[in-house]
Amino acid sequence: MRLLFLSCAVPALLLFVSCRKKNVWRTDFSGALQEAQEHEKELFVLFSGEDWDGKTSVFRSEVLDTDAFHAFAKDRYVLLNIDLSEAEQARTIVAPDAGAQEQAEAARLQSGIDAKADVIRRYGISSYPTVCVLSKEGYVLSVVQYDEALNEIDREAKAQALADAEEKVR
Repeated sequence: MRLLFLSCAVPALLLFVSCRKKNVWRTDFSGALQEAQEHEKELFVLFSGEDWDGKTSVFRSEVLDTDAFHAFAKDRYVLLNIDLSEAEQARTIVAPDAGAQEQAEAARLQSGIDAKADVIRRYGISSYPTVCVLSKEGYVLSVVQYDEALNEIDREAKAQALADAEEKVR
């Protein structure tokens, strides 16, 4: 009986886990905007420098990759990551005698980087990571810079510590 239970339960569990889909992060602005319009959702845009800014990976693991965030974002947002990767930028540099395929790939990557730079300029992004919530039309609804959010949390923590210390003195 136990063997029968395991032979049914294990495949069912594997199917459940594989079907439990995490939110998908898009990487192209125009496609994400179109999806937001089609599904009547707002855009949650993460502007990042994943391989150089030193903060995005922490933000991603502590917030964006959590089940709580996925549950929150699933029905509200189209997720978009505009990442300025140094590794991607480095792959656009090819030797003058590189083959046609290598040059074409470098040009394709550069085109993508240029499109990301246009979006960054459009929204005035100057620090990374930054999160913008945009309407389905692309209008800014909210902007939060990672450093500002941390400073606000730090200010609140210091104010609370001061209030706690004053309470102890009384």
